[in-house]
Order: sequence, then structure tokens, then C-alpha cells
Amino acid sequence: MHRTIFSGDDLALDVYEGGHSVSIVTFESRDQHLADDSSSAFGPGFGRGRFGPLGMNEYLVRRNRNHWYQTPEIERVIELIVESAEGTRIITYGSSMGAFAAVNFAHALRADRFIAVSPLFDVEPGNELRERRWEADWSHTRFDHNLIKTGIGRDSKGYVFYCASTADERHAERIAANTAATLVPLDYGGHPVGFYLNRTYKIKRLISEIAAEEFDEPAFRREVDAATLETHYPYERQAEVLWKAGDVEGSIAQLRIAVEKTGDLARLQLKLGARLLRAGDLDAAEHALARALEIDPHTADAHVRLSHIHAGRKDLPAAVDEMRRAVDLRPARPEYRLRLGEWLLANGDLTDAEQAMLQALELDPDSAHARRRLGAVRARIARAGSNRGRIRTGMAALRARLASLRRTD
Repeated sequence: MHRTIFSGDDLALDVYEGGHSVSIVTFESRDQHLADDSSSAFGPGFGRGRFGPLGMNEYLVRRNRNHWYQTPEIERVIELIVESAEGTRIITYGSSMGAFAAVNFAHALRADRFIAVSPLFDVEPGNELRERRWEADWSHTRFDHNLIKTGIGRDSKGYVFYCASTADERHAERIAANTAATLVPLDYGGHPVGFYLNRTYKIKRLISEIAAEEFDEPAFRREVDAATLETHYPYERQAEVLWKAGDVEGSIAQLRIAVEKTGDLARLQLKLGARLLRAGDLDAAEHALARALEIDPHTADAHVRLSHIHAGRKDLPAAVDEMRRAVDLRPARPEYRLRLGEWLLANGDLTDAEQAMLQALELDPDSAHARRRLGAVRARIARAGSNRGRIRTGMAALRARLASLRRTD
């Protein structure tokens, strides 16, 4: 049973004390759905309830926004953990933003080991790592507690797991230069690499082995390499290689294998559907895109691709309906409104097409393409108006002629 021993403006701390000799301190990862500059409800706590059954006390540091734990309250939270966990071996753990904290505060927490999954060294835009992924967070966060950069934790030991084919490698190398970290680069997984780790080895097992000082890296790598063949990762990567080489059919074949290995990823179904559409296989593309939406109904790009399928079948009303769904899901995407305008224009709905083009231009005032297309729509409207005028004039002349003929009779 967890209890809250601290709740402040920025942080909360929940504790499960099971009388164990090992205590794990977890930090929540970044949440893209949290507001950039205002507080939300506190998260539930990273790994809540997972480590007690493994024989560990749990200290869950919870956040209510993406402040990277750069708040004065972290000092009080650290004091409480050190006092409460005295006499136990402390392990810190987190992923991405939480991994940064696991490394960053390991020294202050007197941690025996840190376990960091895709940690960051520094998120300042334009820094020496050429990092720009978390620019929005940096703009409203004062990094007054970036202890990694100070070198205060040079003796802090732990493991850094990361995908070597991403920018995370540069962060890992800088962390290793400022701590006593053991780097464990992985071939796949992207950011964060935890999903890949869990698929090929299981996170709880990994943490349990490290906590018990039983982690065998060569054996770990052998098992991960073997398990990787039963995941989508290598086949998706090969699909990208073939796609870039212009081998559309080969790329599709690899994606089909990836989908067989991991059928519940909307991203994979979307990618397969898009490439089947490119190959002209509309029925197969429609099936894959429908599956993407079944997995994740918020996959707006699937509606965009489906609109192209309907347009290819000359069903413009259906194409318009799909684009409206995409716009509803992502109203701030000007390219979606532009595409909606194109389908409306092709369907002869000139007024609605003009409105969609105007909205695209409002979202992206610098778009020369949107401006040209708006001009094209308005030219069509003008021609239609001119034609209607000529028709009205002709009809009036015809009525006058008929009236004259009746009078003559």
C-alpha cells in the first residue's frame, strides 16, 4: 500500500515501504499531453506496484508538468527519500526525462546504481549535442539542478540503455564522461528504447538482475539479439532501406513481415497502407489503414490516405468525408485543410473549397501554395458567376422572345 509523504506545487512523493533491503526511486517520463507552461494533475508514479513484488521498497517521484524535475521542491523530496530509505541500497530508475532525473540525482540520493533508459544529458536548443527535440520544455524551465553537467556525480555508477542509431548516443556518451556509467547501446528501439527492451528481455527482469548485482551483459545481448528476430524492428528498418533505394515492392514485403510480428502498432499499419497506396493496391491499402484506425482512432494520417483511396475510385464525397475526419483530429494542420479544399474543389463545392483554403492560409500565412490554390478556387467561383450571369441573360431574352411571339399570335 502506497502512501503520499510529500505533495507540493510541482512534485509529489509516494512510498511503499515493505521492509526490503533494496529501495527503488522512480521518476516519471515526459508526457506529451501535459501543458507546456501550466500544472496538471500529478501522474500515478512510474512503475507503481511493479517492484514491491520483486522485493523492493518503492519511492515514486511524481510530476504534474514536464519540468524535468528542475524545481526547488526536488531538494525536499531528496531529503525525504534519503531519510526514509536509510539502511537500504538505493536504485534510481527512469525513462527519457525520468532517466535524466535518475542519473542527475543519483549522487544526491546516495544511490548504489542508476538505471537510465534513453536518458538526456542536456536539452538546451542548439547546444553542443545539436538537440532540438524538447525546445518547448526548455523555453519555460530553468535548469538550475542539472547536476550531471557539474560533474558532481562522477563516481555515480549505473547503466545507460539507449538506441545507438539515434541522437541519444551523443547524450549517452556525455553522461559517461561525467559519471561512472556503463553504456549499453542497442541496435533498435528509437526513443525511448524501453519498449524494445521490454519486448526482448523484460524491464522488470532487467531491473531485478541489476538490483541483485546479477546482470550479465554478454548473456543479455545474446538473448536480446535472438528475441529481436521475433519483433518488427529489423524488418521495419530493412523496409526503410529498400524504400529509400526505390524498391517499393521489397519495402512492402518487409513491412508485411513486421506487421505479422507486431500487429498492434498503428504506426506500422499506417506505413504499410501508405506504401500499398503508392503501389496502387487500393484494396490492401484500405485494409491496412482501417486496421490502423481500429488500433488507434486518433491516427489522422490514416484518414488522409483513405481520402486518396476514395479519390482514386472517383468517390469524391467519401474523400471529402475522410479529410473532414482528419481535420477534426488535427485542426491545426494547414496541409490537411488544403487537401480538404482540393477534394471539395474537385467535387464542385466551390464555396466550401474557398473556406478550407482560407483556413489553411490562416494557419500558415506564408504558404505560397495555399495562396495560389485559393486564387484558383476564386477564379473558378468568378467563372461560375460569369456563366450564371450569361445564363440568366439568355433566359431573360428567351422569355422576352416567347412573350413577343404570344402577342403576335
